[in-house]
Amino acid sequence: MKICRTYHKEEYGLNEVEIQKLPKVELHCHLDGSVGLELLKTLAVEQGREDLALEEIAIVGENVSLTDYLKSFDLILPLLQISSALTRAIVDVARQASLDSVKYLEIRFAPRLHLHGELTLTEVIEAVVKGALEAEEKYDLKVNLLICGMKHHTVAQNEEVLETVIALNHDSIVGFDMAGDESNFPVAIFKKWLDKIQALDYPLTLHAGECGCAHNVIEAMSAGASRIGHGVAIINDPEVLATVKEQAVLLEMCPISNIQTGAVNGWNNYPIRQFLDEGVKCCINTDNRTVSNTNLTKEYLELYSRFNLSRNDFLTLNLNGIESAFMPDKLKEIYTLDFKETYLEKNSMNQ
Repeated sequence: MKICRTYHKEEYGLNEVEIQKLPKVELHCHLDGSVGLELLKTLAVEQGREDLALEEIAIVGENVSLTDYLKSFDLILPLLQISSALTRAIVDVARQASLDSVKYLEIRFAPRLHLHGELTLTEVIEAVVKGALEAEEKYDLKVNLLICGMKHHTVAQNEEVLETVIALNHDSIVGFDMAGDESNFPVAIFKKWLDKIQALDYPLTLHAGECGCAHNVIEAMSAGASRIGHGVAIINDPEVLATVKEQAVLLEMCPISNIQTGAVNGWNNYPIRQFLDEGVKCCINTDNRTVSNTNLTKEYLELYSRFNLSRNDFLTLNLNGIESAFMPDKLKEIYTLDFKETYLEKNSMNQ
């Protein structure tokens, strides 16, 4: 008589190769912080910027201040001020993601950060869109783009970015974000801009809850965000956590980055297990592959080894990401079926 057994991680553990091969979605990946070091070094030589200390980009250790973390971008951004560099950068990030078996990738970028050369906003956006389309031709993944407004820029400057996006009307641009200092720039300052974005049917994901301020997550949700970049501070506020759960807002968690910047004080306090157990909607992302010296396989391995996450847990995280991704429902249905088939295949084999 055949004995049916349910799959258990303890009996059929995952290894690095198996984790790497699992299909994944990634929704929180910054272009500038994820350009590979090899390409950055090449760009530095081509542009005569060998003076840049590129070896200092990668963050080492935990509880680095967010200010020090952001200093890495001062070394990267000077190399991303020409069209060809931006196009190559997008292709390179997609290449890295494909090595992690990412099948759907949203890359976010702030166009105004690339205006320190001779490029216009239109030229910046066109270069990035060109890279996204090239990446889709070259690698087995779908690449969509998110436009970041920056909180230290004026409302007028951010509105100019929006007007440029509207005029270009590229299908690859699927949503908007706001990044920057959440402590000193409340989202309410940009309400008019955010309202206009939503009136144009662009979805919003807003950075919030990275600096320990759970109330910022509520403010971001009130401003129309259906997803929250990071959001880990809600673990310290049961009422906010309950609201996020009730409204099914997705948290774009970036574990290694969160530990590095001190958004969470050490791995013992990382809330992924609690969020999964309580049904808080979340997914796993890299944030900045190069600056955080990470990739999505590494992120999954950390969670697997530290929190006993199973294959089914990873499936849940990816299905959360698919459900909240800024893509058409039909595509969501396709990804959902494909991911379930792949993730559940080993379970059925071991029963």
